[in-house]
Parts: sequence; structure tokens; C-alpha cells
Amino acid sequence: MSGFKKVSLANLHLGVDQKLRADLKLEIGQMTEAIEIQAETPLIQSNSSELGTTIQNEQIESLPLNGRNFVSLTRTIPGVLRPVPGANIDGAGSLAWRAGSGFNANGHRARDNSYLLDGVDNNETWLQTVVIFPSVDALDEFKMQTSTYAAEFGKSLGGVVNIQIKSGGNQFHGNAFDFERNDAFDANNFFNNRAGRAKPDFKQHQFGATLGGPIFKDRTFFFADYQGMRINQGQTYVSTVPSLTMRGGDFSEINRVIYDPLTNQPFAGKIIPTSRFDPASRNIINQLYPEPNATGTRASSGQTINNYVINPVLERQDNQFDLKLDHNVLSNNHAFVRYSFEKTHRFLPATLPHGDAGFTFGAGDGNIKAQGLAFNDTHSFNAGLLNEFRFGWNSVKFLNTPIDYGNNPAAAVGIPGINLNQSTSAMTMLNFQNIRNLGANGNVPLITNQNDFQVFDSVTRVSGKHTMKAGGSITWRSREILNADSIVGQFVFDNNPTSNCGGITSGCTVNSSTGFDVASFLLGYASQKNRNLFDAKTYTEKRPEYAVYVQDDLRASSKLTLNMGLRWDLFVPWVEVDDRQSNFDVTTGKFVVASPDAVMGGVKVGRYLQTYSKKDFGPRLGFAYDLTGDGKTVLRGGVGIFWNFTPGGTSSSKAQNPPFLQSTALRNSTFGLNLKVSDGLPPPPGVEPNRAPAGATRSTFDRDFRDAYSTTLNVNVQLQIGRNYMLELTYVGSRGRQMLLKTNENQAPPVLGVTNPNINRPFAKIDPALGDLGTVTSGGFLNYNGLLVKFQRRFTNGFSFMNSYTYGLAIDLSSDNDGGVALVNTYDPGYNRGPADYDVRHTFVSNWIYMLPFAKDRKLGGWQLGGILYARTGRALNITQSQAVQSTGTNASQQANNRP
Repeated sequence: MSGFKKVSLANLHLGVDQKLRADLKLEIGQMTEAIEIQAETPLIQSNSSELGTTIQNEQIESLPLNGRNFVSLTRTIPGVLRPVPGANIDGAGSLAWRAGSGFNANGHRARDNSYLLDGVDNNETWLQTVVIFPSVDALDEFKMQTSTYAAEFGKSLGGVVNIQIKSGGNQFHGNAFDFERNDAFDANNFFNNRAGRAKPDFKQHQFGATLGGPIFKDRTFFFADYQGMRINQGQTYVSTVPSLTMRGGDFSEINRVIYDPLTNQPFAGKIIPTSRFDPASRNIINQLYPEPNATGTRASSGQTINNYVINPVLERQDNQFDLKLDHNVLSNNHAFVRYSFEKTHRFLPATLPHGDAGFTFGAGDGNIKAQGLAFNDTHSFNAGLLNEFRFGWNSVKFLNTPIDYGNNPAAAVGIPGINLNQSTSAMTMLNFQNIRNLGANGNVPLITNQNDFQVFDSVTRVSGKHTMKAGGSITWRSREILNADSIVGQFVFDNNPTSNCGGITSGCTVNSSTGFDVASFLLGYASQKNRNLFDAKTYTEKRPEYAVYVQDDLRASSKLTLNMGLRWDLFVPWVEVDDRQSNFDVTTGKFVVASPDAVMGGVKVGRYLQTYSKKDFGPRLGFAYDLTGDGKTVLRGGVGIFWNFTPGGTSSSKAQNPPFLQSTALRNSTFGLNLKVSDGLPPPPGVEPNRAPAGATRSTFDRDFRDAYSTTLNVNVQLQIGRNYMLELTYVGSRGRQMLLKTNENQAPPVLGVTNPNINRPFAKIDPALGDLGTVTSGGFLNYNGLLVKFQRRFTNGFSFMNSYTYGLAIDLSSDNDGGVALVNTYDPGYNRGPADYDVRHTFVSNWIYMLPFAKDRKLGGWQLGGILYARTGRALNITQSQAVQSTGTNASQQANNRP
């Protein structure tokens, strides 16, 4: 009997958010004939223009990852770079142990990415890290999208990482793992060997297990995983502390003259009588500063440096788990719920037992508690109509406290006015030129508590040649924050009080070979005192985010597919629940406090203290054209506009302004002798509700700030070679505008030919009494052009690899969402134009997995060889200095003065 041949597909593999095209042809034949197609993971994307790579389960499980951080795998993808070392996003800074959550995708900033976990938002909004870091053993796979992705995805200029937690099935599956690192297998580093120091201790223990299976066969399933980590890692810290003779007031070892500021005469024999010691300074030198324990070396000044060496231990304990339940409600309805929990504690020692005032940024105790909940319901009404509903909740709490927190050490040594409450219960910062600083870091304690709720729904309709999808989401974000710079105060010591001009208020030229900061300190004379005292109550910010999109994938012909989409985002600015925010109005020179009727420059800004746009439209257009008709050579391309929400930490500048944050700023600009250590810090001066105290430095927010956007273009050719190989060539261009940028709106106009870069500060634009006015603006830009090459073999017969090469050039004004290098000239931002700090011209990455062929079926078989090779050229050297040669008067720690 004649009829149609039977056609069946087997082993179809669909990755996260992956579209699979399978062309079937019904042929006339005998009823007994059958055609079976053994499908494999597709190499060619013939129906989508997006750039993206799916990291398969084999890669997740088999490739070596230091610390088992899944984000490391994103850096194997063309166009993706590791962030510049030293930023919070890269695992440095105050939350270093939240490490490695960032990457630069196609020239965009490391914080301009978005993470989804089981389809719901997984973004922490303070430092732009990840809320839940799932164990790699819990991951099924994840997809990394880097350009012209569908309109369903947004809130990102760079990449979107879509992660899927494993689900259980009808059979029980599980595993257990234990990874160990031990200093017994490590070599000592070069500097320790040269100095004759022992190798620091290092013990890392990472362990856990997974288990999945049925609860009710074919209906309900579970998956659970646990991971723990314990780290004890020795640190080698080398510091300079006062020598034994200096501790007694004897400075004869240095070749500088020490003057008595009361008589303007040198101390006899460079010895300060102990009776002249300031009481608080005496207590600090005896109780808080350690004595030298190493020989050290002699500096040109005669001072003994590097005379204190310790090997304290960094301690870290992590515990986390996930629990996921899947349920087939009906044959056409599937639902799952997933709960995740993480808790981390870390102690980072400082270079000195009582803190080092920011040298070890984030030294002290750190704690994170993160939770996540996801619910998904997918209902198929018929073969052409599908609805998906998602609900998500995330919570993450940071608590970072400094050394000696809660012990009130400043009061104990006799410095009044510092330890006023729990938030200010650490040691004040003592900053020196010639010895290690002492005290707490200025940015701690840091306390944040973020809670996000998200509701998402989408409808997919397949009709003829159209696959249409429309949907939207609402995200409610809230966070409680307690963080202020220099909350415990700061005392700055330099050579001036004990120089030849120490007791002279005018008409004196300092002799550079006179004075010493430690001598000034023992006498109790500081050159600066300052503090920002913030309301002890945490402030709570809230905002909603809305998104609506529509997408149509049209199969125009057997060879051509068009991808058309439009997305609209609305990022409502943050508001403080009690309106404890203010913003500086440059037209009046006053601070405007948040209220429903607040006005800045004649424009109503209300509680937001800024205007905002409701026109964040992001059109997307792409194509995929099968050049040969057999699905093995495809030309793809696309262009789109992508919008990004403002990083959370930047908007907090509105809360750190008068009258909610009060400043004490005292300076002995004429080398006076009024700033004694034992006098402590006075209460902040009272100010009018809408005016700052004289000399105050503030960070404010541009009234007309706008969301950043990027226009991205790519053209791509994919060629399948044989059955298992694929070569891909891609051009990517990105044009970012309205990027976050910090400027000084109170900057003096630049001038030339000035020998002293500090003398010209004509504050003609705003307020003569106001200091620097650091303003968060949307005046930045970035441009990127990249050539991407990828050659890969899919996992077959126990072997796979992926090689990628990227040639890219990133140009911008400022490379970080925190502002980056200060603008030399606010009046001409283009002066700062140059290669981005994350610009890397050449990058090559290779990863491979090889299942060793011997002993496959034996108990001790199944060995495999996997590896990752990463090679790149270096980043540009950014030459900076602390003062602006154009005499703009900007107070910035980094000035790029080498621009043409």
C-alpha cells in the first residue's frame, strides 16, 4: 500500500532560549518505510540574527574553573573580556569575595550586563553583581547573548546571561564532589623568596552534592543541590611603621630637620621630649601601632622602611543550596518553582592589627545573605498558541564592617567626637606620607538590603510564516542602605607642622628637607580633619521598572528569515520613602530637598529630583539568509537599540547631601597649629536646609539625566564544515550614548602657563563658597569596532573544542559606571577621549574536552582531559597625576594630562 513515508526526529536538543529549525519533507512511499533523523545540537543558526553562544552541560561540568564560577565561561566567547582587575565587579574591592560577576561584551562596560536565572531577574543593583551564584553542578546550561538579541530581552547594553537550573526526571540522578587546594602543592612567590619569607598558608575546600528524581512518575519531579566552601588563605603584608627610636621621639635616623612649631627652632638632636607628646598620639603609638618586627631597608631619607611583616589569614565560609520542583499539571501545562539560598562570611585582615585606613580596601568582616524564588507556568492552548507566566523574588543583604567595629577605639585612646553611635564605632582614619595609615576604611560600614519582585507574561503565536511573541514585565525594586564616605572621620598628617614654616602663618617658604609627618603626629598637629556624618538611620529607596515588547520572526522564504522587534522600557528614578534626599540646583546655588512639589531651575522634579524620559524605545531588525539552501552556509545581520537602567550606587548621591549628610572640613592651609589630635572632631556645623556649609564637596545628580543606550550592528557568516565543525566570522559595531559620566560643575575655567596648578579657583559659575561639585551626568559615550572569529567542533565521539579570536577597539570618555578617571576639562569632555581602560586589541581563547578512550566501561574509567587557554595583548597604560596642569582646581586623585 502506498502513502507517505514515516518521518521521525530523535535526540533533538534545545538550549536555553534557542530556536531550532528542522525542515522535514513528506515523501511518497510504502507504509512500511520509515525515515529516522538523528538530530544533534545545531551548529548553524539559520533563523535568527542574534549573536550568542550556548555553553553546553558538557562544558560546564568538564572545563576547569578556578573557584567553580560559571561566569568564567562567558570569557570563552568571542567579543567578551574579563574586566579590568581592581574593580568590585571583577572581585576586588570591599566585596572581593563576591568575585568575578562581570565581563565586557563587545566594547560595553562591565556593569552593563543582565543576568536571568530560570527566566527571572537575577541582578544586584548596588554594585551591579549577581544575586544568586548557583553551583556549576546545578546548571543545566546557559546562553550568552551579546548582540541584536530579541526584543524580549533588555535592561542591558552588553550581554544577557540566561541561566537554567537542572530539573529532575523519572530516574534518580545525582553526584557528589570535593575539590581541594593546598599550599603543599604551591610554590612560593618570587618576592617572598627574595626576602627569605615563608610561603603563606592556603587551604581551600569546596564540596557538595546534587540529587534529582521523581516524586510522582511522569508528573512531579525534584532537583536539589548543596555547595559549601571553606578558605583559609595566608596574606603577606609588608608595611612601614615608626621605628623604635621614633616611638620615643628620636628622629636622628632621618636626614631631615625637625622644627618645634612653638619656637620655630629645630629640636636639639632631632629629639622631641616625650612631655610634648599629644596625649591621644601617645596612646595611639603605644596601643595601636605595632613595633617593627623586620630589619627593613634604608630609604634615601635615612628612614627605615618595610620594617613590619605579618602573615594574617583570610577566612571565608560559604553555604548555598537550590531546590526545584517541576509539575506537569496537564499534558499541555507545565509549572515549576525554585528556591535558592546563599550565605557567606568572610574576614579580610588588614596590613596592621587595627586597620590600615583603606590600604586593604574592605578589611574586616563581610557577610552576604541572598535568596531567590522563581515560579514559571507554561500553557499550550494549541499547536500555535503558547502562554508563559513568570514570577520572581530576589533578596540580597550586604553587611561589611571594619576592623575594631563596635569597640569604640577612638574614644579609648582619647580622641573625642568620633565614636558617636554604632555606625561610627570603629577607629578614625589616620593618613600619613611616610608610614602605613591606621584606622577604618572610609566607606564602611556598608549595609544594604535589596528586595526585588518581578511579574512577567508572554504570548507566542505561530501562524503560517510568522512566529509572533508579545509580552511585558513589571519589576518593583527596593533597597535599604547605610553607607557614607569618611563616616568615622579622617586626620591627615604631613611634614608641614614640623617644617621650618610650622609656626608661621604667612610669608614663609617651606624648606623641603625639613619636617616629618610622624613628628607632627606625636606633637598632635594634623594638617586636615574632615568627616561626613550621615543620618544613622538607613535610607530606603524604591522604584518600578516597566517593559513591553513585540517580536515577529517571519520566514519570508525557504532561505530568508526576518527578525523584527520593538521594546519599550520605562525606568522610573529612585525615590526615598521619607524624601531624605536633596539635589543641587546650579541656577540658584542651593540644595533642593525632595518633595512632591520640588522645583529645580524652574522645572518641576518632585520626589525624583530629576526629570526622566518615557521614550526609551528599542527597535530590533535582523535577518538570516541561507546562501546555499542546505542550511550549512548562512549570512546573518542585525541592528538594534538597547537601553540600560542606571546603576543603583550612582543615585545614592542624592541622599548624601545636606541637610541629611553633614560635613566637617578643617584645613591648616597656612600651617596653623589649631588641629590637635586630642581635640578630636567637633560636631558638624549647622546649615540651612537648602544650603551647604562653606567649602563642602558634594556629589549631585544632573536634573536632566537620561538612560544610556547603545546602537549595535553586526554582520555574520556561519559555515558548517563536514558534520561537526563550524566556522563563524563576525563584524560587530557598538555606539553608546548618554553613558554615565561624572563631572565637576564647579570647575574653574582652564588656563595655561600657571606654575602652581592650585592657585586658580574662580568660582564664577556657581557659589564662591562651594567646593568641588561632582555631578552624575549622562554625557559620556563609547564606540567599539570588533572582528570576531570562532571555530568549533560540537561534542561528538567524546571530543569537542571552541577556538575564538577577537580584534577590537573600544573608545570612550570614562570606562566605569562609577565615573572613572576625572575629566581634566568639564567644558570640553572630548579632551578625555581615548582607548577605554578595558580596551584589548587581540584576544585568543581556546577550550577543549577530550574523553580518554581507555577503561570506558570500568569502575575507575571515564577519565577526561579538559582545558582553557586564554591569551591577550596588554591594556594601555593610563598616565595620570594628582593635579591638573591647566589649573582648573579640580580635586581629583586621577588626572589624565597626557591627552593632545
